[in-house]
Amino acid sequence: MSSDVLGAALDPPTQKMIDNAILTLQEVQALTVDGNESLTPLGAHLSNLPVDVHIGKMILFGAIFKCLDPILTIAASLSFKSPFVRPFGKEDEADAARARFRIDNSDFLTVYKAYVIWREHYLEAKQSNISHSSLIRKMRNFCKDNFLSQQNLEMIEDMKRQYLGLLISIGFVKTDENPDINHYDVKRSLIQLCKIPKVYNLHAESIPVVNAALTAGLYPKIAEYLRQSSKIVNKDMELDIHPSSMLFGKKKTLLSEFLIYNTVVMNSNSNQMKDRVYMWETASIDAVAVILLATNIDIKVMRKRRKIQI
Repeated sequence: MSSDVLGAALDPPTQKMIDNAILTLQEVQALTVDGNESLTPLGAHLSNLPVDVHIGKMILFGAIFKCLDPILTIAASLSFKSPFVRPFGKEDEADAARARFRIDNSDFLTVYKAYVIWREHYLEAKQSNISHSSLIRKMRNFCKDNFLSQQNLEMIEDMKRQYLGLLISIGFVKTDENPDINHYDVKRSLIQLCKIPKVYNLHAESIPVVNAALTAGLYPKIAEYLRQSSKIVNKDMELDIHPSSMLFGKKKTLLSEFLIYNTVVMNSNSNQMKDRVYMWETASIDAVAVILLATNIDIKVMRKRRKIQI
C-alpha cells in the first residue's frame, strides 16, 4: 500500500496528505480504486513524466487528440507563468491589450492565441533578414505594445520542447525528427521554436477538440453554472470567477453550463460573511466533453430534459 511505503520514510507526510495524494491519482485514473492502489496503464505513462499529474494527462491527451501545439503551450504556461503582464498603474491598458487576444470564453485559448501571434511576429521578423539586434528590439517592442513578457514566452517555448522530448522518450509520440530539446542559449537570446510533428497537430485549430484535451487533463476540476441561481458550484463548493479571468462578469453570456479551471484561490475578507473561492484560470466547455471524458457523472432525466451531475 502507498501509505505504508510513505509512512516508513525518514520524514513521512501526514496521513491526510497521503490520502489526498492517493485520491488525486485515483481521480485522474492513474491508480486503481480496487483497494490495491496499483498503477493503471495511464498511470504507468504518467509515472514517466516529471510533471503535475493533471499537466501530464493533459499533454498525453493532446497527443491522442492530435492538438499537441496548443496543449503543450497551455501546459507550459500553467506550469510556469502567464505570458501576459499587468504593470502597476497600467492595469486598464494591460486588460484592453489582453482582451484583443480573447477567444471563445477561455483563459487557456486566450494565452494560446497570444502565443501564436507572438510566434508569427517572430517568424515574420526573422524572414525579413534584419540584424540580430534589430530582431531583438522588434520583439521587445511587440511585447511592450501588447503587454506580453518576452522572457516568459521564451521559457514557455523552451518548456514545450522539453515536454515534446518527454513524450518522444516514452514512445508516446513517434517522429524521425530530433526535437533538439537541449538547444537553448540564453546568452545569444535566440528563440528556438518547438517543432510539433504535423500528424500530432491535425486538430490544433478545433476548439472542441482542444477543450476536450483540457477537460481530460484537468478533471475533476469542473464547475457547473446554475443559471436560475446564477451560482457556480463544484459539488458542495461554491466558486466565483476571478477578476483576472476573461470570463469575469460574463456569466450570463455563457452558452454552456460547464466550466473547467486549473487552480482555485481563497480570498479572506473580514467584511464578508464567508470566504470566497475563486477559479484562477477557467474556460467554458461543452457538455459533450464532460459526458465523454468525466469519470464519475450521473445523467438524470428531469421533465424530458437530461441533467448532468458531476
